[in-house]
Amino acid sequence: MVTEWETRLKNQILDNSYLHLYSIGVVIEDNVNNDFIIKAIPIEKISFPENSNKKGDLNHPSEFKPLNLPFINKDKISLETLDLIKDNYLLCQWLNLDSNRITPPNVHKGELVRIYRYSNTPLFYWSVLNPNLELRKREHIVWELSNKDSIKKTDEDRYRIVISTKEKIIQLHTGVRDNEYTTYDLTLDTGNGNLKILDGKGNFIELDSRTDTININTDNEINIHATNKYNLTTIDTNINSSNSIKNLTTNYTLTAKNSIKTETNIEDKKANNSYTLTTPSYKVVSGSVSIGNGKDLDLINLISDLITAIENIQHVGNLGKPTTITGSSRDMLETIKSKFKRLKG
Repeated sequence: MVTEWETRLKNQILDNSYLHLYSIGVVIEDNVNNDFIIKAIPIEKISFPENSNKKGDLNHPSEFKPLNLPFINKDKISLETLDLIKDNYLLCQWLNLDSNRITPPNVHKGELVRIYRYSNTPLFYWSVLNPNLELRKREHIVWELSNKDSIKKTDEDRYRIVISTKEKIIQLHTGVRDNEYTTYDLTLDTGNGNLKILDGKGNFIELDSRTDTININTDNEINIHATNKYNLTTIDTNINSSNSIKNLTTNYTLTAKNSIKTETNIEDKKANNSYTLTTPSYKVVSGSVSIGNGKDLDLINLISDLITAIENIQHVGNLGKPTTITGSSRDMLETIKSKFKRLKG
């Protein structure tokens, strides 16, 4: 029993496409600027007399004879002749066989390409046959991927990848059309020695190989987490905070081989248990010194009262008669009393 599909197939007129492979071509000029149209010689359509010394050297255009190809015009009435720009080469439009690539390959002089022709018209197209990196020079490639849910086109519709040995960059760009939070650009600039990750809010991480620096800029926070250990080794470390710096840890050790210098308007130190300072020499230079109102202040008051009591007690000499405190001793007591008065605040 003949099926409906078989019946339709028999009734169809199966015909070949009018676009067909025409010839292998040789590129005669470097495509430096990613032009869509190149000049190529259809080497399968050119022949030289057996007694000719012409070898088809691209550096000697005179070795190529004029070439005319017949074709049927669009009305298919008369047979005409196509003059191929007098020098045997064809102007060929890039046939993009890589759907997401938007820049034609940078083919170079002497490289082989496929040449296609549409029917017998003067419409010729080209595509890469086999990339020959020995002949290629600098290249510039751009791929784009659509990121939209409608036909309306905007610059934010596409994700873009650029690889360019011509401009010495590798770049990845993302769009925001499909509810992405923001855009991202990753740029590797090998010409200027720079690697940068940038988002649409202005946050970035940058490696500058020329200055041997890493720059990080963010509008909020930078978080570094190490489960075991975090090591920072440098000659000089500068920390600049406009508000505050906080260190929270179980144990804190600060070791300076030479000196520690602290310069501030106010410095507060608090130890919930004890505070021990061990040093051969300790010097405080200040207009006033204030110590908390706890046990330390009670001790200062006690010593101060003791000095006052000593001052009021007369000394009994060897003869059993009362004596007075000498002038130098009295001056020393006055000095000590003055210091304790400042300590008591």
